[in-house]
Amino acid sequence: MDTVNFASTTTPMRTPKRIIEEESEGKIIPEVMRLNVTSQNWGDKLFLLIHPEFSDAYELGWEGRKQEGDDRAPYLAAVEPSGDMAVAAIETPEGQNLLFRAGEDSVYTFYFDYEGETMYLYDRLTGEATEIRTGNTYSFEATNKTPMPRFLITQNPPKMPTGIGSLESERLEFREAQKMIIDGQLFILRDNRFYDARGVRVTELKRKEGAQ
Repeated sequence: MDTVNFASTTTPMRTPKRIIEEESEGKIIPEVMRLNVTSQNWGDKLFLLIHPEFSDAYELGWEGRKQEGDDRAPYLAAVEPSGDMAVAAIETPEGQNLLFRAGEDSVYTFYFDYEGETMYLYDRLTGEATEIRTGNTYSFEATNKTPMPRFLITQNPPKMPTGIGSLESERLEFREAQKMIIDGQLFILRDNRFYDARGVRVTELKRKEGAQ
């Protein structure tokens, strides 16, 4: 069996093993969604820790920031307001954007480990959606050498794919961005541009009839 090298790293964090060990202590016990992406020789991992008490702020002791590893390996990270995460503590996986950069290979496969509510991994480039469930996989091609928000976790996958050019030009950086609630919806304002909670640029904001 070939060896797959996981080259990227994180800052210090609690591991899922420690989370399980603390269950008997009455502490926060998040649900864990594990996503592995591998090619013929390389791979990367992402952990999403899910609990209603988590917020958009950096969860000290829970989260691990993403750090670049070997360029030959793929790069997979969760986009959070405080940076790109290898371990992200989130309130809900709905609307979670995932960054991906290809390594030296061009064909990759996601492997999922998750038994929670029904969620899909949506590929903005191809328009395909795969249920995130233990035992399911999703294979795709990629050659981009800069991280792009190609993937979205959602219960309601969009109908149409997004072109690669749009992904490159519309990558949303949450850092130092202003958050706004308009008609009950979350929007991000950065560089005088509005983005929705998925990180997709909104070209026109229409207020609901009667909204103040």
